[in-house]
Amino acid sequence: MNAYLLSFLVFAAAANVVAIPLIYLERRKGQHCHPIEYIMIYLTWLMFVALIGFIFHGLDAAFADWKISRAFSIGFFCVAGILAGLSLLPKLLLAQRKVNPVIVTVISSILIAVTFTKFSVLVFLFTGDS
Repeated sequence: MNAYLLSFLVFAAAANVVAIPLIYLERRKGQHCHPIEYIMIYLTWLMFVALIGFIFHGLDAAFADWKISRAFSIGFFCVAGILAGLSLLPKLLLAQRKVNPVIVTVISSILIAVTFTKFSVLVFLFTGDS
């Protein structure tokens, strides 16, 4: 299976397992999820794939260069999906405040994406054979 498809499927499954209960919990509290907020969940995957594509010219080449097993890549993107799904949590926690919920979700998605991308690059940098 293609590395892009595998990574996206694992990421999407993990992100939806976390995000869908949060969306239902928000609905019980009278809030609604804007479609932009749901799309922003996938920003973490998109940023990581774009960075890998920029550095290694593809996800397949990066995993071959790093000598990463499929099990590790599945776990890696599962963790990324869980973190991305949690980007809806600040909106739920700030429900009492007078803030725009879309902006809160976008900011939390961007922060999670940048943080995950930084730490993943550091992990691969320090575990390499260089």
